[in-house]
Amino acid sequence: MDTEGLRRALVRDGRVLGRWLPAAVFIPITIPLVVLLLQGWIAGRDWPGNDANLYRSAAAAWLAGGDPWLVGDANASFAGSPLTVLAFVPAMLIPEAIFRPAAVLVSWAAGAWLIRHFRLPWYWLAFPPLVAGAMLANPGVIAIALVCGPLAWLGSVLKVFMVVPTVGDRRWHSLVGAALVGVVSVLAFPSLWATYLRDLPMVSARLLHDLHYQGTLFMTPWLIPIGLLGLLALARVDLRAACWLAVPALWPAAEYHYGVFLMPAGAPVLGIFMAIGSSPVATAAIAVYGFGRFAIATRSGQRWRERYLHPLTRGA
Repeated sequence: MDTEGLRRALVRDGRVLGRWLPAAVFIPITIPLVVLLLQGWIAGRDWPGNDANLYRSAAAAWLAGGDPWLVGDANASFAGSPLTVLAFVPAMLIPEAIFRPAAVLVSWAAGAWLIRHFRLPWYWLAFPPLVAGAMLANPGVIAIALVCGPLAWLGSVLKVFMVVPTVGDRRWHSLVGAALVGVVSVLAFPSLWATYLRDLPMVSARLLHDLHYQGTLFMTPWLIPIGLLGLLALARVDLRAACWLAVPALWPAAEYHYGVFLMPAGAPVLGIFMAIGSSPVATAAIAVYGFGRFAIATRSGQRWRERYLHPLTRGA
């Protein structure tokens, strides 16, 4: 029996399967997702660029002397930080009719840049969390691209939780820059921060209500310590990946587009699970990934590779 030929065939087929399996999962999910979004737009619930326009409306409310955290409707409400409000003030210079499509185009450009930057196959443009985030122009997609580029500090200003992957990337100057912006904003706009702190309980409760259809970690609290342990195990061997995956794994009200975090994390295998759209499923998958990476990096994992994996890949 030609065992060497069999091993080579297994490795070849495994590589092909690993490369194209995500596409086989992404496309069947993305097509009905796009149809669902189109139905929402036809019904007047959601429109292209709706998320970005919500943030713009919050900035407009603040400039008019109102409360930004009262902006929203039955489908979505503003829950960003005061820094996010300030970041969208320049958007008031652009008419809404132009801002919406421009925000969608910038979001898609950010997603395409991430795919090219991390050398992912182009079918990742059909990655469902990216499609949802880009079509609605959620600032999170742009923030992820910013943190991966030279304007990492601006990504942390746009979305405060981007501080976590910035730490993983060891972009200390960017962290200092974001912190300085935060301090200046508190000194310059204390009333905005006071309003935010007053509204924070309401904002948190409303955000969880808005995301109830996706499922949150509060529905499965027993997964939180498991996810944390998985991230700690991953951090022992890859701190950068652990920091990038911390937000989709442990953020209490994780949104669907948070699946884009796995692209900079260098963990495309998780795309299949992120595409499902459930926060508990994503947390469990990330925990298993962390434990697996740690096990493979240990001595027992090294022995396993030497005994089973190396013979398969040798000469392939």
